[in-house]
Amino acid sequence: MSAESTTARSYGGWRRSRSLGLGRLDARQTLVVVGCVLVPLLVVAAGGPVSVALALAGAGGCAAGLVIAQWRGVLLLDAALAYGRWRWAVLR
Repeated sequence: MSAESTTARSYGGWRRSRSLGLGRLDARQTLVVVGCVLVPLLVVAAGGPVSVALALAGAGGCAAGLVIAQWRGVLLLDAALAYGRWRWAVLR
């Protein structure tokens, strides 16, 4: 038996799969960031009060921060969801 027969076959041409998104963001993160940019712009374009636009921009910034920021390689949004689900399971 030769050494070649015991190794795994490699067909070559492998590349890491990438998600559809802006830069290093995945699709979910990209949608949230685009929404955080577009919603305040649409409110301002519709002629809404400036205070509403500022409130939406602040809320959008918080949402974008949760979706983009990472802690130990895990998105803060995913960590918060996992913690909330764990707490719910403990309570049940």
